[in-house]
Amino acid sequence: MTKPRVLLSLPHTGTTHVANSAAVENMMLTDQRVQLHVARSSARPVESNYNTIVRNFLAGDWDYWINLDDDQAPIKNPIDLVFLDKDVIGLPTPTTGPVKSGSYQPLNFNVYDWDATGESFVPHQVAAGNEALQEVDAVGSGCWVVARRVLEAVEKPLSSVWDEHGVRILGGDLSFCVKAKKAGFKIYAHYEYPCRHFKTVDLYEVMRLLAAAKAGKP
Repeated sequence: MTKPRVLLSLPHTGTTHVANSAAVENMMLTDQRVQLHVARSSARPVESNYNTIVRNFLAGDWDYWINLDDDQAPIKNPIDLVFLDKDVIGLPTPTTGPVKSGSYQPLNFNVYDWDATGESFVPHQVAAGNEALQEVDAVGSGCWVVARRVLEAVEKPLSSVWDEHGVRILGGDLSFCVKAKKAGFKIYAHYEYPCRHFKTVDLYEVMRLLAAAKAGKP
């Protein structure tokens, strides 16, 4: 049986967290189940870099695209998810704050559903006892697995949406998910495959956010 061909993109801004490198070297580069090609890039702006990665992917004969940003580190091997053969699978990664509406949360995974109005994304809520693989409306691109069929169908895949004032209202990864779903594809998140997310933070601000969350205020 032919091994799946996987392009692993490692976009960066000049540095890469050591945990990211360790995950790549210790889990992914040693995985013999796939034909893996690693592509590192640092072009700016970031969305142009992503779209260039996709263009290069489509110019080759890859079956799946795995992206891993420089500040993230998967706890389990993302290559496992290739064999589920889903359209898009996001590896849940902690991020800050709500998207646009809904109850205030200082931290949540970058996994989202449309709210009741269908106009804003809110963090996906996983009910107790639900299976780890969840169908959702959108996931972040920091670490995800995307099948070739999706990239062939979605034009200008990772491109932000801007309002009439030039203010960004939807990031490139979420707009990609919107376009993919409109094209008939399904978006998933796998909660047994979370990622670490490394940021330089102000601990005073963390304290303020936690206190605000406890009080139910933004």
